[in-house]
Amino acid sequence: MSKVASAISKFFIEKGFNVYHANVLSMLLPTRMVDAIIVVDTCMPPSYLRVVQKMGLAARRIFAYDVEGIPLISPAMANTFNTWFYNVPASKFSAECGRQAGLRIDGIVPRAIDFNFYQSVNEDLVEKFKERFGDFFLFIGALHKMASVQRKGLDTLFKAWQLSTLRNHKVRLVVVTNHHPRELGMEVPEGVEIVVNFGGFSEEEVKALYKASLGLVFPSRCEGFGLPPLEAMALKVPVIYSDAPAHNEFAVGVKVKCVKKWYYDAPWGIRQVMHEVAPIDLAEAMERVYYDGVKDFVSKGYEVAKKYDYRIALQGYLKFIGG
Repeated sequence: MSKVASAISKFFIEKGFNVYHANVLSMLLPTRMVDAIIVVDTCMPPSYLRVVQKMGLAARRIFAYDVEGIPLISPAMANTFNTWFYNVPASKFSAECGRQAGLRIDGIVPRAIDFNFYQSVNEDLVEKFKERFGDFFLFIGALHKMASVQRKGLDTLFKAWQLSTLRNHKVRLVVVTNHHPRELGMEVPEGVEIVVNFGGFSEEEVKALYKASLGLVFPSRCEGFGLPPLEAMALKVPVIYSDAPAHNEFAVGVKVKCVKKWYYDAPWGIRQVMHEVAPIDLAEAMERVYYDGVKDFVSKGYEVAKKYDYRIALQGYLKFIGG
């Protein structure tokens, strides 16, 4: 959530507000009242107590959440949020999930990027990654050790990679994640490079990594929003994404159709709404990008990404704080 909160902070600073940006855990005891507070969080029950503890900080409170499924919360907890906060999800999908949990939805404000940041790339870093990895497709996403099902879809991507003809052309798949997949019992196919701890990459390096790739592969089963496709689109990098509701609200690229919808109760209290893609369809999508290119998609995606610049996309917050 750091990128999201940073974009929101920058937006309000540039609008002339005095902004205090801190980790939600460090804000338990206010030293003074403030005009408004925006709590940026994923919508999961273990985090709700942290959010509720912020109720006394301000006269106006916004819960700016995204969620990949239905929060398994009590009616009393939902009523607390409906009483004390404006509930402002980041997507229509997150809004519907919130409604099913009993939350009142006061508006929708999407996640946003600093579009200008993605308009320049360090070419030396791009070349460094090309020398390191060669021709490669990129996956960026976290793995969760507590979950028996990985919602980011890396397991499906590994199956797709084994079916793909791309390995015959010495194309690699670079996986940038927090844990090594073997720690979660996954077998890593030949031709896959694993970069753990997110590589310790700076924002400039991540940007160059996108740009050096043949395309971003984002087969996530469910998202409350999902920033990586938007970042890739702003860089004119091809995007391959799964047919999941939140992605369909903004993503432009090669969409891999959903073949099965199902539910998984995650250990952290969310009934995740899973959208499964077939490995063979994902493999064919990567091959399409490699062999045929997707110039039309790239140019259209770039134009859509402009609309999600924080200076434009976050205007919706102003009505909740009187700006």
